[in-house]
Amino acid sequence: MSDEQQPQGQHEVTEQTRKKNRALGLALFAFVIIVAVVSYFKIKSLAP
Repeated sequence: MSDEQQPQGQHEVTEQTRKKNRALGLALFAFVIIVAVVSYFKIKSLAP
């Protein structure tokens, strides 16, 4: 992957990167929430 991209395809590349970043962010967000919920219920079940 090189930093020097053609000006013609710059907008297209930026659009693709933005979509990829949003998908990655959503996946990470969902993963964190799932881990937090699972941890919460594990701790809750361990606590008297």
